[in-house]
Amino acid sequence: GLTLVWNMECGAGQTLGFTMEAVGFALALRRKVDLALQVTSWSSCADELAKVSLPGGARDVVLRLAHHDMLERFRLGWGETASPPHERPRVALVIHRDPGRYRSFVERARRSLGKAQVYVIGRSMYETSSIPDDWVEPCSDDGVVREIWLPTQFNVDTFSKRGVAQARLRVVAEPVDVGAFHPGVRNAARDDVFDVLALHKWEPRKGGDVLLAAFASEFGADDAVALWIRSHMDDDNVMEAIGAVSLAGSGPGTGPSITILGGTVESAMLPVFYGSFDAFVLPTRGEGWGLPIVEALAVGVPVLGSATVAATAATAGTVRVR
Repeated sequence: GLTLVWNMECGAGQTLGFTMEAVGFALALRRKVDLALQVTSWSSCADELAKVSLPGGARDVVLRLAHHDMLERFRLGWGETASPPHERPRVALVIHRDPGRYRSFVERARRSLGKAQVYVIGRSMYETSSIPDDWVEPCSDDGVVREIWLPTQFNVDTFSKRGVAQARLRVVAEPVDVGAFHPGVRNAARDDVFDVLALHKWEPRKGGDVLLAAFASEFGADDAVALWIRSHMDDDNVMEAIGAVSLAGSGPGTGPSITILGGTVESAMLPVFYGSFDAFVLPTRGEGWGLPIVEALAVGVPVLGSATVAATAATAGTVRVR
């Protein structure tokens, strides 16, 4: 048989997009294959996952898979590993981190796997049309990884243009839990107003400035349409957002309804949150995958997105705006 060991970002001080993506893979694969997770710090990972309130006991499942006892149980089942290579247990090791750190994490992970036959796979993505210089060599070295899983063809093109052989690159889309994200949670609250949701970090890449300017240009105070932007912000972000709304010409009685909400939405509430709006919009300047767009589509909410190649690769059927 084959054991899958997934080395993921969790426990390093913050919950990253890579963390939530790895959680999605773990929940999807746990009943399909013998699976163990490797995290940076189990106790810190537990704290970080508690903050994002994973639904349906998912946090407990992830922490059970990440506990050292899980990998130890597999190792005990392997028995004596000082046997001919073809008789040694087989392990697929996924390093779900940026390629600049593949080498160090592969070395650590291999030490924990004894003399098992290990086939190493890198999992990564990037949001722009090129990858960092220090990613090319580890992506091309069989001694580090044998192949790389990327979420879209856009990423395959980006990596290959920098010299990574296409034969090493595989498109493996990011999973979405359709048991939670489905049209049954749709419940648009207002019949008299068309409510549009934008859900993203407040940073230039996400295109919030473009969205505000376009919305204020298209709609006025008398239009029955409202834009809601949910974004986790620090104090500087708040001032930037206020300035962007002002520049867009929106204000009491002078422009369309634009509301910016700080903070984050708990993971367990995300499907219902998406489902309470009439449309979702993300005018991104660059995405590695575009998970919020896919989640909104899974709920049945119409999506408007920019023509960014990575985002459109993940969202066939969206309305693309320039």
